[in-house]
Amino acid sequence: MGRHEDLEGLTLRLKAAKSDEERDQLWEELFPKLRAVAQRRIGAAGQRGSESPTELVNDVFPGLQRALDNPNTSFESRGHFFAYAAQTMRRHLAARAKRQVAEELLDDGFAVESASLALRIALNEALDQLTDRYPRAVRAFELREYGGHSYEQIVDLMSDDYRTTALVGADLTLVRKSLVEILRSPA
Repeated sequence: MGRHEDLEGLTLRLKAAKSDEERDQLWEELFPKLRAVAQRRIGAAGQRGSESPTELVNDVFPGLQRALDNPNTSFESRGHFFAYAAQTMRRHLAARAKRQVAEELLDDGFAVESASLALRIALNEALDQLTDRYPRAVRAFELREYGGHSYEQIVDLMSDDYRTTALVGADLTLVRKSLVEILRSPA
């Protein structure tokens, strides 16, 4: 087998590399395989065109390097390493998508009916998390964003909870900021 075909033991050789030069050469051998994994991950995430496979590999490279540098990390085979790399790429793409939907939510022109499907699904899950903490604010948010009610109408509809539109506005801001925090959080 030629040098480029022999990927068995490559991760072990990367861990054992004595010099940056040796390590760089080994990463060059590994890069095309990682790029192929990245291309599949991008396709599976439905994010073709949003990030190139090369960019994705470059983004996750530091984490892969840290894993290889960690003496407690071992990969039983190249298959295990590529599975780890694929999982790392999936997490990176998921975190990026969450940041994008959080930015969409912060847009002044935000409207649930024109939000992306991903954001609507994420919002639904995040609102479920917030309901126990801020029941009044979540009800006001739902009236505003899903029902299309004005601040004044929310005061009328929730007169037991609200006396002023300023309080409605404060609660709506609280919910949006909490939603963004949830959407930006890892995991």
